[in-house]
Amino acid sequence: MVRYVWIAVVMLLGTVCGSASVNSKTDRKAIAEQYFRGLYGGNTSVVDDLTAKDVVVSYPIFQQLFNKSAFRSRQAVKDFSDHFAKKWVDARITIHEAIEEGDRVVLMWGFQARDAESGQPGQPSTY
Repeated sequence: MVRYVWIAVVMLLGTVCGSASVNSKTDRKAIAEQYFRGLYGGNTSVVDDLTAKDVVVSYPIFQQLFNKSAFRSRQAVKDFSDHFAKKWVDARITIHEAIEEGDRVVLMWGFQARDAESGQPGQPSTY
């Protein structure tokens, strides 16, 4: 049996710029989307490029899944990203909406992928 995951939530991103210069709402939205796609797509270079050294990433479900409430440090976030990308293949990340206000960006997004451990061929279903 092929297992798929589909997540649709709103994520609030603080300023995710390390060395990048952000001059407009469009820039902030583009950087937030680049970061998000990289983080959940296994491109850990975005963590080095766009994440503060003292980053904290937390979701309510982390406690249940990982027995900790948050990942603290660039390396912990990179390890999470790498593990996530190996677990979920054929990933499709859809950014439904990006809203910028001040130095914050909110992304409304969806994620769909195939569980790599299922061993079954196939593509994620459409949504």
